[in-house]
Amino acid sequence: MTRARRRTTASGIPIVLDGVRVVPWRRTLPAPVSDGRNVWRERSGWLLVVERDGVRGIGEVSPLPGFDGATARDARRAALRFGLETAILDAEARRRDLRFANLIVDAALALVPVNAVVHDVDGAVAAAARGRQTLKVKVGADHARTMATLRAIREALPDVALRVDANQTWPLAEVEARLGAIAELRVEYVEEPAAGLAPGLTSRLPVPIALDESLAAPDRDTWLERALATGAVGALVLKPTVLGGILVCRRLATIARRHGAAVNITHALEGPVAHAACAELARALSVRGAAGLDHHAVLATWAIEVPQLAETSIIPASGAGLAIDIDAAIAAAAGER
Repeated sequence: MTRARRRTTASGIPIVLDGVRVVPWRRTLPAPVSDGRNVWRERSGWLLVVERDGVRGIGEVSPLPGFDGATARDARRAALRFGLETAILDAEARRRDLRFANLIVDAALALVPVNAVVHDVDGAVAAAARGRQTLKVKVGADHARTMATLRAIREALPDVALRVDANQTWPLAEVEARLGAIAELRVEYVEEPAAGLAPGLTSRLPVPIALDESLAAPDRDTWLERALATGAVGALVLKPTVLGGILVCRRLATIARRHGAAVNITHALEGPVAHAACAELARALSVRGAAGLDHHAVLATWAIEVPQLAETSIIPASGAGLAIDIDAAIAAAAGER
């Protein structure tokens, strides 16, 4: 471990680090994963292990591919901040013999359900059979296809909670009409219907929207409170790797609560260390409903489990910090699967 005494602060905790170790990892996915705009066939990153007074902590720096130029640099910085904060807090929580979430808030939630991501009625039915009570349906620009898919899911599963994620594929001028058509299907919210929508919000919409990609915009702080005040935003979907870490997410969650909006912590297709940190953050910050932290393709390529991830819920791990065996994580990082 490299000797690198460095003074910093995470969540108000002053830290002097005695050492830092960086461990790269890379995984080829068994099948391509898409968010509607990008397609990922592999995922890579670094584990970050810090040490202070003989106590180690682990974090993960896994910037999400798909950005260019200055945006890519910002994405790498955001992921680095998240990984460093995670490692420092993990070490501090282990030193104090506390769970990670209890360094963020005094009383964390004991259980947070997870939503399943689906693309069609067959996937929705299968997810419900696995016990998922909240489904996030990925849709694209084709409105007729979106409506047919949602109607089929609602007919097959009248009691599940439905969320829709359009990944900014809808034409901005058609958002209100499309939301009006979806309203009859009892949808919790539509996530990111169109690029540029959030900064221009002035009033409620037929269905609440959720913000995800928009929250990474450099001008976010100039319009977010105004958008929330309209009542049009039902939830903030927070990806710590993309947004720049735990402190940023905690501040955004505070703003959301002030306006009565839900907070949903979700992953960015990272490995188990970052997923564990997201799970602890969900226990600390989630306001209502399910978190976007279900099992995903990248986790299946690792030889270690996420201690907080049960079959249908996020649960407290039986150990301090992230409760991840650091030596096992380092060994697993080297294993291509």
